Amino acid sequence: MALQEVKKYLWHAFNVLDVQQTGTVQKSRLKVLCNNIGQAYGKEKTEEILDENEETSLSFEDFFNIFQQKVLPDIEDLNSENKAKSLNKVENYCWLLCGAKYTKRNENSQNSTCALSSTDIFKLWQIFNCFTETGDDGLVLLPLRIDIEEIRRIIQLLCQTLGLCELGRWKVSDGNDILINFETFLKCVESAFPESGNDLTVGIKDVNYDILNDILKKGFLTKYGNRLTTWKERWFILYPNKLMYFAGQSRVGVTDEDGDSKGSIDINSGIKVESLPDKSGCKPNRFVIKVPGRTYELCAPDIRSKNEWTAAIQKAIEYSADDISFVKQGWIDRKREREERRKATAEDELKKQQEKELIERQQRELEEHRLRNLQDQELLEKRMQELQSEKLARGEIEAKLKDEEALRLAEQERLRELEEIKNQLERLLEEERQAKRDEEIVRNLQARILEEEFAKRTELEKLKEEQEKLLAQERNQRAGLENERQKQEQLFQDAQKRLLELEQERSDADKQLTEAMEKMKLAEEERFKMEHKLKLRAINNSMGLSRPTFASDPNPFVTHRGRGAFSESDFLKVKSSPDDHGNVFDEI
Repeated sequence: MALQEVKKYLWHAFNVLDVQQTGTVQKSRLKVLCNNIGQAYGKEKTEEILDENEETSLSFEDFFNIFQQKVLPDIEDLNSENKAKSLNKVENYCWLLCGAKYTKRNENSQNSTCALSSTDIFKLWQIFNCFTETGDDGLVLLPLRIDIEEIRRIIQLLCQTLGLCELGRWKVSDGNDILINFETFLKCVESAFPESGNDLTVGIKDVNYDILNDILKKGFLTKYGNRLTTWKERWFILYPNKLMYFAGQSRVGVTDEDGDSKGSIDINSGIKVESLPDKSGCKPNRFVIKVPGRTYELCAPDIRSKNEWTAAIQKAIEYSADDISFVKQGWIDRKREREERRKATAEDELKKQQEKELIERQQRELEEHRLRNLQDQELLEKRMQELQSEKLARGEIEAKLKDEEALRLAEQERLRELEEIKNQLERLLEEERQAKRDEEIVRNLQARILEEEFAKRTELEKLKEEQEKLLAQERNQRAGLENERQKQEQLFQDAQKRLLELEQERSDADKQLTEAMEKMKLAEEERFKMEHKLKLRAINNSMGLSRPTFASDPNPFVTHRGRGAFSESDFLKVKSSPDDHGNVFDEI
């Protein structure tokens, strides 16, 4: 069994290395794969086994045969624990090679309706590998594919885990294939759960754990306490050799060392499971599990769940002595049922087809017999019609002979009349000939007149051509003058347009000059004000701390030192403002 699992993992890795899908991979790339797989089993330099083959590229069958002959026989001495660890390493390494391909396909898929994480795809990959098709001899069939009914069952398990009552809409592919590859399997899951999100991740994880850990059944049951005689709800998980129960719903991967584990029941041939009848005053849907020295009384939520639990526990008891996987055995049973059902369906279809062909053959024979009868009837009718036709033809011939005799007599009379008409026509013909001779003379005369008229017409046409040439020359001259006039007019318009542009530029320049003169005038006034202010400040500094006093004077422009140095225009715009020392001066 482990050998077939290794073959599955190697096929996935080989298929990824076969980028061109030619069915072969270069030996240099296979050496890397072979070396890593060998290291998983503790063997060194396993890539050297491929050097014995002279081919530069190998098919998967050739590669696996070499690997099986040179590497796998040496690892049979490993114990079961080491084999499981090595198989897990092989699985992880092969997924490392092919996981990127499927994750990238999911990221680049424009039609993808459900975003599956790389972890989800890996767990679906493990589920896919568990249920890939095998031959009657139990060997893996390549390429790896899964039956469409197994896909439906996996999606149903996901629906049950997610709490969905109905199976979602999902599309397999175009065609009637019943065996599906892994990429199509991913598309089915995506289309079945378009908007599940994180819930789908939890569901995939839960279903993956159930399948890989060979869980027969799990769910809530009410258990009657042993110490405290009360009913308590517990979460039960049925393994092939153990029934565990917990205080609440178990997380994926729970073991009996976890804190919420409340106990377990070993499954062996020494225990019994029995259904209890419903009684008034007691809980319905009860059943008991009898083990040596103790009886467990349980209650299911409904009759269907009760029957499922009792059937699952009874199945575990029956197979407790056999070292088998219930998941694999269930898959084998379902496969056998599918094959029998499909075989029966095929036989029914074959019978229906044979019956249909028999009916069609009988219908064809009846149709042929009917056609033969119709043909015989048509031949008889045809013969009768021929006889009738012959009889009618004989009467027609006799009538025709009588008609011909009458026609012969009429023809003789007609010949005589034609002879007379012929003589008359000959006389008329001679008269017509004479008329044609006279007409010929007239035509000759008309011909001479037409020749003279043609000569005159030729002269007129030459004159007309000369006139047309002169008119054409005159038109050309007029056209040249018109073009020259248009050019002159265009030049005039361009010059006028340029003149307008120059006037606009001159106007803009005048405006700029006026603005510049205004600015210069304002600057001059500011300069003059600044110079006056500097002079006043110099005077203030020369006076020291003394404050000037201003008294009203009829002649403010004359001081005790004489007439001032300022004119009246200098004081027209006076504004009082304090200086840096707090003195108030007139500022222009």
